Amino acid sequence: METPKRKKAQNFTQEETLCLIELLSPHLKVLNSKFTDTITNSLKKKTWARVCDQQNAKGQYPKRTVEEIRKKWDCLKSLSKLAHAANKNLRLKTGGGSPPTPLNEVQQAVICLLSDVQKDGMDDPLLEAGIECTKKDEEGGTLEDGGGDGSFGNGESMEEDVQEIKSQAKKGKY
Repeated sequence: METPKRKKAQNFTQEETLCLIELLSPHLKVLNSKFTDTITNSLKKKTWARVCDQQNAKGQYPKRTVEEIRKKWDCLKSLSKLAHAANKNLRLKTGGGSPPTPLNEVQQAVICLLSDVQKDGMDDPLLEAGIECTKKDEEGGTLEDGGGDGSFGNGESMEEDVQEIKSQAKKGKY
């Protein structure tokens, strides 16, 4: 018996990837959280589902599943970190070495987001690498550090979700 082959999904375009990064930016502290308790995991699942819904609601890109979006984000983080580390190694090499290859727009956006989540008040190592991290809001102004107000874009906030999950946990639903 042969198992049916899965249909290959369409590749992410650069525009779609940048849109995904923009949608993920306000929620990175939740999604990258190291906590694995029931409430945090439920919040992460809801956040991933909402990001997926927002991406699919745009209508200009192919429909994606939560698993596809999560895998794309994991690959983006991994490849961007590798490219940034390779550039850093070339830059710090004794004798100069060859000039590092510049990061593309997607890699720069991912590195900027990850550095904002990780640094929290530390000196910015990206400035010495020549990467400027400025986030833009809808009006073209820059967003303050942290990138967003914690809302899901539809009026609902993470705090409301946390309260809902806690009340369900007390009722024994989790």
